[in-house]
Parts: sequence; structure tokens; C-alpha cells
Amino acid sequence: MIIAKYIITRFLKTFIFAIFALCLIFVIVDLLEHLDDFMDKSASIQVIAGYYLVYLPKIIEIMTPVACLLAILFTIGMMSTRNEITALKSAGFSLYKIMIPCVLLGIAISGFMIYFNGWVVPISYTKQIMIESEYIKKNKTGGPIYDLYFRDSPVKNFSVEYYNSDKFFGAKPAIDSFTSGASPRLLKRIEANTIVWDTTDNQWLLVNAVTRDYQNKL
Repeated sequence: MIIAKYIITRFLKTFIFAIFALCLIFVIVDLLEHLDDFMDKSASIQVIAGYYLVYLPKIIEIMTPVACLLAILFTIGMMSTRNEITALKSAGFSLYKIMIPCVLLGIAISGFMIYFNGWVVPISYTKQIMIESEYIKKNKTGGPIYDLYFRDSPVKNFSVEYYNSDKFFGAKPAIDSFTSGASPRLLKRIEANTIVWDTTDNQWLLVNAVTRDYQNKL
């Protein structure tokens, strides 16, 4: 138990430091790349800080596997340098037994990232795209997007088979409403032929929409 606690502590310290360092480097490099775009759009410091705050979950998603790899390499490497692994093997600990805490931590982190990537990242990514489209990609062609899906809220999903960001036009959109995020059951589905942006009222319009209500069928 003491040995496992020692290995877990070392792993977590290295993992947290690696996540922090990698995210910081990512933000600095990305900021230097897009600083001209922010300045051209006269973005305030609050806007830039808000952009990277909502971008952070996506960065963590990208950097977590790398941080895990660095954590295990540094943890085992440092123990080997200090002859701690040799001492443990002399005391009757096999290499497999030494690696068990790291494997269990990797499984725990993977389980957390399944939830994190499925529920936290989509929400923050939607906000990031909104800021990005206004301050970074404004007046830049986006081109067509096929099979676009995103979660508008924990109980509502939106999908469209084809979307053209230049013309603000989409084909075959659908909106699915569910009972709850924990145990989702389909309540209502709205389908339409197209979705277009109404410049007069500044809102999206569904053309030839059909609503299918499943609430009474549950």
C-alpha cells in the first residue's frame, strides 16, 4: 500500500505538471498564430481570455494522452535512476506489481476522459466556434460541411446532412429532444428539408418542418 501510494503520488504530480506545461505551450503557440486576427478585429483582452478559457477543455482532450505517456516515462525513469526499482525487486516486488498503480491510474483517467470528451468538450467547443467565427475566421470561406452533429444542450441534439457556412444554408436538418441527459429517451424530433438564416429577424428558419412527438408513446 505504501509503495502504491508513493508511485501514484509521483505519477499524479508529473501528470498535472505535464498537462499544465503542455496546455500553456499550446495556448502560447496558438495565440502567436492568431494574434494578428484578434488585433485586426479589435478584440479585447477579455475576449481573448474568454476564447482560450472555452478552448481549454479541447486542449486538455488533445494533451491528456501525451501527458499520461510523459508521466509514466518520468515516474518509472526517475525510479530507475534512483535505483528504487532495483530495491523494490530485491524486496520481492515484480515489475508487473510495480506497474499496477500506473495501469489503474491510466484506466481511471481514460474513464474520466470518456465523460469529459462526451459532455464537457462539446459545450465549450460550441462557444469556442462562436468566438472563432467572429474574431478569427470572419470573412474567410468555410466551405461545405457534411454530416454535422452537435449537442445544443444535455437534452437536445442537432444534426444536418449538409451545411454551407458561406451561404448560411443547410439541408436535411433535425432536432432531437430527450427526457434527460442521464437516461435519455426521445421525446420529440423535428425534421425539415432545409434550414436558412433569416437576415431580417436574425434567426434560423426551418423550411417544410415536420414535428414527430413521441412523448405519448413512452
